[in-house]
Amino acid sequence: MFIIKYITLIGVRCLLKWCPPAESPFALLHFLVFLSWNGLVLYNYLCSVFIGPGYVKKGWKPDSEFNSEANRFAGVDESDLETDSEEEEASDEDSQSEEKEKEENVELFTQGRPVDSVLQYCEICEGYKAPRAHHCRRCNRCVMKMDHHCPWINNCVGHLNHANFTLFLFFAIVGCLHAAIVISVSLYRAFHVQWYMFNEDTYHPLVIMGPYEFIFGCLAIGFCIGVVIAVGSLLYLQIKSILRNRTPIEDWIMDKANHRHKVLYGKQFTYPYHLGWRRNLSAVFGGPDLWSKGYAWPIRGDCDQFTLTAEQVAQKTAKKERIVETRVVAPYSGSWCPLSKGLRTCWGQPCSDEPRAPLIVGDTVRISRWKRYAHSTAFVLHLQSHWLYGEVVGRRDKGGYRVKGWFPKSCVVEVLHLSDPPVSKPSSESGSTVPSKPSSSTALPTLPEEAFDETPSGGPAGDTKKDR
Repeated sequence: MFIIKYITLIGVRCLLKWCPPAESPFALLHFLVFLSWNGLVLYNYLCSVFIGPGYVKKGWKPDSEFNSEANRFAGVDESDLETDSEEEEASDEDSQSEEKEKEENVELFTQGRPVDSVLQYCEICEGYKAPRAHHCRRCNRCVMKMDHHCPWINNCVGHLNHANFTLFLFFAIVGCLHAAIVISVSLYRAFHVQWYMFNEDTYHPLVIMGPYEFIFGCLAIGFCIGVVIAVGSLLYLQIKSILRNRTPIEDWIMDKANHRHKVLYGKQFTYPYHLGWRRNLSAVFGGPDLWSKGYAWPIRGDCDQFTLTAEQVAQKTAKKERIVETRVVAPYSGSWCPLSKGLRTCWGQPCSDEPRAPLIVGDTVRISRWKRYAHSTAFVLHLQSHWLYGEVVGRRDKGGYRVKGWFPKSCVVEVLHLSDPPVSKPSSESGSTVPSKPSSSTALPTLPEEAFDETPSGGPAGDTKKDR
């Protein structure tokens, strides 16, 4: 906001010198339009900060309100739903007890499926994550349709403030472009003030600047260019996300879902929330027919409310089955620049804002994925990788979260249990396989690509959705 305020101040000073509002109605209109960009930027910024993304209620689970909204988006009129004749004839007391029993039986609102098979449970919020909701480690809450955690607004971008955040970016770019034009023209006229003094009519006043004011104007133009480039890139990503109705976190989930379904079923996964770009825009910017309360969402006709969440649960289950258990043999402080682990390890760390997991000798770590190199078209086997991602068993941080994150591969060795089958290795003479004796620990072996839940090293910004 400092940069925006600085650009506004310099722009107003230049506009008062070049085109003062008292000169003509057009100049007054020009001045008001310039100020309106700044007012719209400030308004949408404050809305993004104070309205917030919307948080899932603590202890939430599917209920009748969720079911009602899901039926609305599915095009079902609740007045047409069949009711049991015995229930109609029951007394008021029986009806109340039945309603209470329905509220307690969550499976009635998950289409008869066990709730744990279609929704993830958040240990921190002590409730289920609503569809499209993810837990933010920084906000310490489950966020409705979480897009990312933005440090500039010190809040998450989610369901309730997504439109305001996008408009904040848009008006910031428009305002900076307008300011850049005003300041550039003013600097040009100030630099050639002598020519304008003898050759220009008196319609426009002369622009006279001192050396410091001229330097401040040049600096403001540089800020304008920087804002347009940086914020413009972010605005492009937001517009792309809105038109597809898919957040960066859901992009990450879809990448894994498409790979999993292609291997298992030979086809890609159907994303349930893509309704066409016009309806997607309406869903974000307040279309009354598509506006959601943040628990149930408008969906395609061939999907249901739990299509994506059930896929997430399936991915989590598959990941747990592929986890490799390791033991820490070298400490790691959690530093982002661990020179003590070698230059290759320090240089080859993941390009991600995900946390680094501090390790203590003797800890048990469950590895779920590893870093791939950006230039590689396939995931590098973790013998070729220098960084692993896992969870430290039995440890939690001060906030109550399980300790998980990236750490150097050289800090751990794999643990082989006595129940594990012996590893066969080829004989150097006959070429046959000779079983080797199992040991309590060994170096990490080369595993197939499907052995882990791989993700790109540059995952979605602010992604803090993992189970707590």
